[in-house]
Amino acid sequence: MTGQEKGIGLSVGIVVAQFNKDITERLLDGAIASLGSTGVSQDDITIVWVPGTFEIPSTTNIMAISKKFDALICLGAVIKGDTDHDKYISYSASGGIAKIAINNNLPIIFGILTTDNIEQAYQRCGGRDSKYIATPRGTEKPSDDVNVKDVAVGNVGFNAGLDAVHMANVFKSINSL
Repeated sequence: MTGQEKGIGLSVGIVVAQFNKDITERLLDGAIASLGSTGVSQDDITIVWVPGTFEIPSTTNIMAISKKFDALICLGAVIKGDTDHDKYISYSASGGIAKIAINNNLPIIFGILTTDNIEQAYQRCGGRDSKYIATPRGTEKPSDDVNVKDVAVGNVGFNAGLDAVHMANVFKSINSL
């Protein structure tokens, strides 16, 4: 069973961290672009900004409990610093989001970057020049005739939007059996 990549009629909620906003805005732009490309209407997208990645799970939980959404997307950027603070934030966010998805039988897409530095974050949110905002982040290795730097750049937010539509359709298919 596969999820058809049709977003028409789907309601999608997006929770976005304000911390590292230059990165998270780009992730959001990518998610909105991909949702639109599948037919999700702007009117069916709800965006909620929270202070940081740590606040994403609690807000996601409230949205999941509301039963108003076919899928939720969580967007944030945790960039390693001089301490282990990034690990605590990342573990809390990923564990909390997974638990909410399971407890609510709702597709919740993890679009939170966890990078070692700001350059890695830019590579994953469409590039410093925003050239790849509406480009999925690939996982395949480039062929010899491709610019490796360009292949490495994409937008995890774009992937998150596609994944949200895919999983919402998978859940709908399963629930209609």
